[in-house]
Amino acid sequence: MANSLKTRLYRRRQELGLTQRSLAKRIGRGPTTISSYESGYREPSLDTIIRLAKALNCSVDWLLGVDGPAKELKKSPAWTAAVLEEMSVLRKPGDQKTMKMMVKALAKVLTSSSK
Repeated sequence: MANSLKTRLYRRRQELGLTQRSLAKRIGRGPTTISSYESGYREPSLDTIIRLAKALNCSVDWLLGVDGPAKELKKSPAWTAAVLEEMSVLRKPGDQKTMKMMVKALAKVLTSSSK
């Protein structure tokens, strides 16, 4: 599970020297929320994933496990954040999970076609 969101979230937060409380404050959530994401008890919404990526200065695709080593946000494909930003209006149960799968698939296609 080295590529899971919970693992990457925890690892990146530690790399930056952030506490759960400080990260939660950066994204406008409570520290118990960060704990529940890192433990895998809850999954963040698409909007929260975008906020987490910005706060952790990494790409959304890396945070979701579809990219290699953590890349700073400014070096990541701009389309990923833009697509997720546009799709954040999806609120029905299952929409967010479906969108994560679609973004992962699109990232794989674009990564393989650029090689």
